Amino acid sequence: MQVNGTVTTSLTITLTNPDDIGTYKVHAKNPAGEDTCTAKLNVQIKKEKPKFITKPTDKEVKETEDVVFETVVEGKPIPNVEW
Repeated sequence: MQVNGTVTTSLTITLTNPDDIGTYKVHAKNPAGEDTCTAKLNVQIKKEKPKFITKPTDKEVKETEDVVFETVVEGKPIPNVEW
């Protein structure tokens, strides 16, 4: 939009996520010269407590056989999982 020699512009970032964190630069120029400015964006990570999506199941094996317990856990930030 132009009004009396001014221009209004915008940059829209939809569904922000941590990948969007950074410094954004805008540059304007015309025959009389140019100007640049910056703005920083920080995205606060939505925190969610760990939740087991898939729980380990009971197993029975013969002596000396290998066994694997598996689980799927979600959370934000990504949880550390210890056995």
